[in-house]
Amino acid sequence: MKSDIPNDERELDAWLSQTLQRNSDHIDDAGFTDAVMHRLPVRRAGRLSRVLWVLLMAGLAGLLALVLIPAPTWAYALAGALLATPLTVVIQVGLLATAVLVAGASYWVWQED
Repeated sequence: MKSDIPNDERELDAWLSQTLQRNSDHIDDAGFTDAVMHRLPVRRAGRLSRVLWVLLMAGLAGLLALVLIPAPTWAYALAGALLATPLTVVIQVGLLATAVLVAGASYWVWQED
């Protein structure tokens, strides 16, 4: 039984070109593409809404903290802590926070693709 696909490279190129021009819209793969597409996980569209929800709750928690904690108490405590802390520790904490923020943003962007 002889195959329809030629063995010579030039004949194969000509056959592929002719076949692709004849069937430019669709290449029959016996339902393989449809089966793969049905097995893919459903993409959740609510990712942005969850991020906005978390930001809203964080903002509300911050406002609640400002209302419930008297201003001089937390302002003086924060200023006193910053003034008593050596500058190198403040810089290290700032660098660590920046690294965590960059890693989180990079992971989020990577997940979006």
